[in-house]
Amino acid sequence: MQEFHVLGPPGTGKTTYLTRQIKAARERYDERGVMVVSFTRTAAAEIAARIDPEAGKRRRKDRTTAARVGTLHSICFHLLDQPKIADKMIAKWNEVAASSDQLCGAKDFEDPDWNGSGFGAGDDKMSMVQRMRATMTPFTAWPTEAQGFYRRWCKWKDDEGYMDFTDLIETCVTKKVPPPAGVRVAILDEAQDSTKLELTLMRQWAEHFDKLVIAYDDDQALFTWRGATPDSLIEAPISENQKRILSQSYRVPRVIHSFAMSWIEKISARVTKPYLPRDVEGSIETTSATFRHVQPLINEINTEIAAGRTFMVLAACSYMLNPIVSVLRDEGIPFHNPYRLTRGDWNPLRNAKGSLANRLWTFLSRNSTIHGDGAFLEVWTAKEVYAWAEHLSAAVFARRGAKSELKKLAKETPNDVIRDEEFFRPEHRSAIYNGDLDWYERNILPPKQRGFSYPIRIIRRDPKLITETPKVVVGTVHSVKGSESDVVSIWPDLSPNGFGHWCSSNGKDDVRRTFYVAFTRARERLLLGSPRSTAGVEWGV
Repeated sequence: MQEFHVLGPPGTGKTTYLTRQIKAARERYDERGVMVVSFTRTAAAEIAARIDPEAGKRRRKDRTTAARVGTLHSICFHLLDQPKIADKMIAKWNEVAASSDQLCGAKDFEDPDWNGSGFGAGDDKMSMVQRMRATMTPFTAWPTEAQGFYRRWCKWKDDEGYMDFTDLIETCVTKKVPPPAGVRVAILDEAQDSTKLELTLMRQWAEHFDKLVIAYDDDQALFTWRGATPDSLIEAPISENQKRILSQSYRVPRVIHSFAMSWIEKISARVTKPYLPRDVEGSIETTSATFRHVQPLINEINTEIAAGRTFMVLAACSYMLNPIVSVLRDEGIPFHNPYRLTRGDWNPLRNAKGSLANRLWTFLSRNSTIHGDGAFLEVWTAKEVYAWAEHLSAAVFARRGAKSELKKLAKETPNDVIRDEEFFRPEHRSAIYNGDLDWYERNILPPKQRGFSYPIRIIRRDPKLITETPKVVVGTVHSVKGSESDVVSIWPDLSPNGFGHWCSSNGKDDVRRTFYVAFTRARERLLLGSPRSTAGVEWGV
């Protein structure tokens, strides 16, 4: 087996490069002979889609494909015959656990915004245990509190027949479970965020491979809190002809590149590598906006999106984003985070078929003010009517039980035509026929009014925005690694835990890497926010 390293600094096209290598390997070894492992489901899905646009559909249906493209946990999950996962059964654990051991809820191993502390009484213990396991620390060296919690956790798992996410990796390591049959080449992406345990498994499996390709950028290692470390990659005995360094950024302009490098070059241990900026100047500016006082940033956002540019609002911690999210909603500015779709607060306009925005847009299909001559003035189907009418007051319906009748029709004969007069009172039919937004807003059921208020504000601002991909992304730095935006804003504030790291002798590297990743998302402008308190970094500009 030969181990090769691909180093890809920000914007150098690492995913594109890996996609080409994977396609070449598949031509040589066929699809079953190549395994692709990435840190998150999102990253794995992106690579799979680039290799083959139909890959995502096949992965859901084909267990063989799912066992070769995905996260390391998901691949182990399939190899171990899909055991029941303890992390998804936290409610049952809390039923029997002492109050001091109870957990706040199921931890998704791909949710890096969760840091394992400050939730349920047992979450700090669980975080400690998982870190000890991830770093392969001998049990005798664990803190006493962690040892006791782990014994109780293991007894419960054994009694219930569950495995936790870390068990998936540990079992494959300790029992020497072989990799998926027939794999000859494996690609491990974002390896700087892999733990010692995960790298041990990949290198153990590598004995079965012709080639193991490890792609990473040690400067972008963000998940040390979960036991990840780039040290074993930095110190690996790899010759220069086993390395490929992607040195040209196609994203980061000169001024921002220089500023970012001034931060990352202070890291105590890193791979020194050539890294060139995009051949444009770019700009760095400061703003008076703090994460609490966001109006100056809102003004910047309005200016940039009006010019057709994308805008990314970043913070070190998710709670720092709550004020900007609130104002974006109040002002009807569309935003999302396509890299963390599980965060509903960052994706209030999820374009699912049953989303409130889509229900509202169906009703407005008859509104000639919005659609002009393209307004749809014919009848609706049962499915369409129930979609927009489900959350309306009973006062608009022609009779008691009319809404239930609609629901039944939408389920049993969804494509049947529905006439307005069959289900709605005469005094409301004109408003319905014309897709009257004011009428609709007045008749929404009280519990749903807040949910509808945001898409209604967007439509009043500019109707076409409700159907377009939002130009504003909101998220933590951890949530957007691998992405880019024309304009990026970042605040200097840190959580109490993060500020403690920043003030310690050995914790500064983690903070520097976090802000380096934030800076290098920007294609044109970088906006440096003002501090809310003294618990943060100084920009030095």
